[in-house]
Amino acid sequence: MPSATSEIMERFTAAFTPKLRIICPDPYASHVLEKLLEVCVEKHTSNPKLMEWFQSTCQFILNNYEEFVFNTYANRVVRKAFYCLSGTPSMKTEFHKAGLESIVQKETKVPGKILKKNSEILVNFAKIFMAWPQFKDLFQEELTCGLIQSLLTSLKPYDDSLCQIGVANALDAIPAPLNLDDKISAYTLETCISVANEKMYDKIVQKYFKGHMLDMALHPTGNFTIKSLVEYAPTASAVREQIIYLYLF
Repeated sequence: MPSATSEIMERFTAAFTPKLRIICPDPYASHVLEKLLEVCVEKHTSNPKLMEWFQSTCQFILNNYEEFVFNTYANRVVRKAFYCLSGTPSMKTEFHKAGLESIVQKETKVPGKILKKNSEILVNFAKIFMAWPQFKDLFQEELTCGLIQSLLTSLKPYDDSLCQIGVANALDAIPAPLNLDDKISAYTLETCISVANEKMYDKIVQKYFKGHMLDMALHPTGNFTIKSLVEYAPTASAVREQIIYLYLF
């Protein structure tokens, strides 16, 4: 598919469009749809017809979030829509021994300028999604919590204020001190650290790390969380501060 011409891609998209609601939760066809979205935004941004299909399809996927976020395969399609709209369609995912996953942010962005309408679709959806009464309940399950992590990662470059609201909601759902055996909470916290602004970063440090650094450093999950804390520290002084916390507290 990455080598397909615009004409062939148009044939693919025309065939998929009438059956999108069936395709999104399908164990096999959903992966093909993900690839279609990815290739459209990586290879065919100059084709108006394919871009119109891409944007309308992403809009359809996000409009049906109440149905799709709880289905294993449709959930993955929603995440792919986030990444493609944000210009990071090939976002790498890292899997851990427990079967859970975390987002690796060392991705390669799509060459060229991201279409404004793409980011607008993403931001507008995030506003609706975060206002959903069930939003805070989504942090309790691996599947839905992973989707929120994907949204926060994709949203930050385009609306940091809204992203910080999402981080605040996540922190409300993660009890302190952090239960290091609760990998869902640990990986969610790592994502929050990676997208937090300086004020939110300080709040995370005070709530979850102060007084617990040594125990976390010695824990097989906690030490990765500390690495994230150091890696995404907003300033060099913040890095030094975390090292001091580690050895003195």
